Amino acid sequence: MPPSQLKIKKPAILFLSPRAFIGGAQRVLADYLYGSKLKEKFSFTVLTFEEGPFSRELGQAGFKVKVLPGGKTFLQTRRIKNNFWRWPRALIEALLLFFRLGRYLQQGNFALLFSNGIKSHLLAALWGKILRRPVIIRLHDIISKETFSPLQRQLVRLIFTYSAEEIIVVSQAVRNSLLHLGVPEEKIKVIYNGIKIPPQIRPWPRQKWGLDSQKDLLLGIIGRISFIKGQEEVVRLWPQISQTIPAAKLLIVGSVQKGEENYLQQLQELIQQQKMEKKIIFTGFCSNIYRLIKSLDLVIIPSIKPDPLPTVALEAVALGKYVVATRIGGLPEIIFHPSLGLLYPAGDDDALVATIIKALKERPPFNPQVYRQFQNKFSHRAYLQNLDQILLKYSG
Repeated sequence: MPPSQLKIKKPAILFLSPRAFIGGAQRVLADYLYGSKLKEKFSFTVLTFEEGPFSRELGQAGFKVKVLPGGKTFLQTRRIKNNFWRWPRALIEALLLFFRLGRYLQQGNFALLFSNGIKSHLLAALWGKILRRPVIIRLHDIISKETFSPLQRQLVRLIFTYSAEEIIVVSQAVRNSLLHLGVPEEKIKVIYNGIKIPPQIRPWPRQKWGLDSQKDLLLGIIGRISFIKGQEEVVRLWPQISQTIPAAKLLIVGSVQKGEENYLQQLQELIQQQKMEKKIIFTGFCSNIYRLIKSLDLVIIPSIKPDPLPTVALEAVALGKYVVATRIGGLPEIIFHPSLGLLYPAGDDDALVATIIKALKERPPFNPQVYRQFQNKFSHRAYLQNLDQILLKYSG
């Protein structure tokens, strides 16, 4: 066969993303995969530990996807300290996944391993050492004593210090948590998630939820329905907000997190007890989140646990919506000026009510200069270029 007809095999990069639902970590990874210029030089493979919307979407988009199922308990066991009875089974599943992953890696001859989820960091780091492959970790979690046990925190410190070439973190809040843990500063690099909004987003008509488009003020909480997202904080105080601003209506957008169905039921019962059924509306999962955000007058992010860099906050500000959020995690890095939104202390009921009312009554005018700062800080182009540079550095 003439040399010109020989098919040259591209070197391969493996992206490990344990979960296959479409959450924030999966969305930003998919965004990178679609936009990266390294696809011209490298073959991209995505590996997940379950079948789901994320793996199917990437497969349909033409990416090579490998599913290594069998770790259901391992994937669903949370980091918090109330799941001791699940850990024995989870550890057995993790061990089996470790050996299955090793067999796959030995067959694939990957130039680089990129881990995109806390459940894959340890497995990737160990096999990277064994096979002498560089490992890049993309960390979306704040490593704190509230969500990680002392043993888990020390394990993270050892992995990140000795088994990863570089740890890419999504915010200064994540970086600070690693520095506090003792991870070397030179190993940590902050790369903010980039935000790219399609042009000409049309809002949903408010009649979709039985609302008056002229009279009602529409506020929204967007994200999975879970205790840590703080929906109950706002629902419990909604009668006070409604008394001051009767036109205010609240949309709770998202599906319930598995295992927290009781939390959703508690929210629904609380709304009934307060007789707020006409003021608070559950929409369920929304497939076109941009159109929904565009329909809102105010976005509320009442997280009670630090969120590293909430995607919905980036999307809301990028779409020109005002945000009220708790002053924890990565939120102050997004809402860095009063023209973008207002922050209040988590757990302070009076401050929550006062801040929402102030945002509705006294929102400052749009500030083009601050908005450009936001766009530069969370530039989609810079996000792609920075990740490309790091992956090329260790896989070239």
